[in-house]
Amino acid sequence: MRKLLIFSFSLLAVILAFSNCEHKQPYETVGPVESGVESSGTINLKVSFAPRTGIVGKAAGIEAIDTVRAYVYDKTGSELHKEDLTLSDGRATGRLTVTALNDLKVVLAYYDGPIVQYLGTDDDVDVPHGGEAVADIVEYFMGVTIDAPDTVFVGEKYTVTWEEKPLAISYELQESARTAYQGIDTFTIIEAKAAESSYLYRVRVNTSYGYGPWYSLGSATTGVYVKEGGLDIDVPIPTDDLFEVTFVSIPGGSFEMGADDGTADQQPAHTVTISGFEISESEITNAQYAEFLNAALASGDITATTQKVEGAGGNYDGKEYINLSGSLNTLVKCFITYQDGIFSVENNKDYLPVIYVSWYGAKAFAEYYEYDLPTEAEWEYAARGGKQYKYGTNDGTLSASNANYYRTLSILVNVGSYPANPFGLYDMTGNVWEWCNDWYGGEYYSSSPANNPTGPTSGTYRINRGLDWYSRELAEQLVSYRKTDLPVAMTPYLGFRVVRR
Repeated sequence: MRKLLIFSFSLLAVILAFSNCEHKQPYETVGPVESGVESSGTINLKVSFAPRTGIVGKAAGIEAIDTVRAYVYDKTGSELHKEDLTLSDGRATGRLTVTALNDLKVVLAYYDGPIVQYLGTDDDVDVPHGGEAVADIVEYFMGVTIDAPDTVFVGEKYTVTWEEKPLAISYELQESARTAYQGIDTFTIIEAKAAESSYLYRVRVNTSYGYGPWYSLGSATTGVYVKEGGLDIDVPIPTDDLFEVTFVSIPGGSFEMGADDGTADQQPAHTVTISGFEISESEITNAQYAEFLNAALASGDITATTQKVEGAGGNYDGKEYINLSGSLNTLVKCFITYQDGIFSVENNKDYLPVIYVSWYGAKAFAEYYEYDLPTEAEWEYAARGGKQYKYGTNDGTLSASNANYYRTLSILVNVGSYPANPFGLYDMTGNVWEWCNDWYGGEYYSSSPANNPTGPTSGTYRINRGLDWYSRELAEQLVSYRKTDLPVAMTPYLGFRVVRR
């Protein structure tokens, strides 16, 4: 365990580095003795962080910590002192002056709003008269990892388990955003399901200091697929399905594009007519993109290293297609690898959407198979589901049960993990932003054609649509929102789907 010790003239605690939960720089606690004080003493805090069980960085929301609070109790459990520390430059400072007693309990809590992100305690602190004591506190991340079977059969019970947390009063398990268990146990038996379906599970801990964050690990979606069949059946996923792009036919029609109450570049709302086309029902996956890379390498259309892939000849000669070394954390990174002349996908990551792919990489994939990227108008028409929905979901609403967006799971999930929209398309809101074919024009809507608009003829930025797994801006959640990036951008939030016309 690497410990983070605290330093200040009267100090107490340091919020961990926002970019990483491992701490390499040690600090020493130094606290002055208050002379002349006979009935009280000072507590200094020596803080370290227990190793995290799982991902680091954004999924824990550490950069959003806004309160660090210290509590002191006597041996009967009575609260003697509570104090919010002062936050500045990634540190929390203050002084705890309390009645000089033995066997004090000190608790230190890190909050993101009402959510307890970290919690630690020292149950045996002896404070001398007029002197100082050190509370040796190990902080534990309060997100709860969870484990469940990938697949069970209709009529079969199964067990969901989760890790135990210090200072827990109870745990709450949700099944597809509905409470399925509340209690102190770290497991529950799920009653047999009567029909095929998929269920997503997440757990949070309840403490005297508030709820911990929802936090999901295990399989990509921490989900269970309930299927028909006998208990002795083990059916593999057909190889063809792994790489085949499934298309959905979208009938031609008219809709209102944009939003008069949206940002300036979404105005004015205007009627657009779209000819019929086909669009992939899901975002392009790691398996599908790796298959393309192997084919393109064999045909001489790309060059590759272990770090990146570039176009070789043609329209995108020298353009980087995908950043193979791109990584936000251990669960959100490029899972496609290149070794010994072969592109492959890490185990159990085939059905995650491909990320760290540029517009050029998305366009090259589409053209290789004689597909295309959707125009911005085609994308919005398809996302609205033929019903002028504000969100690209099954019913036009947005919740943790029908889309993967900020604080649903805070992680990528397999494509198709949430219900399809009325056109039969998955993840039109959430999971990853999706590249569109169009150049961006901030005033394009005021003069765009009424039939099959294709965007400006040139520009600096390319359009992407559809929200990602971590976006927290309310405006971005709307299906009319127009996000832009340079065509060379390769991020953990950006993927694509394709169309056939």
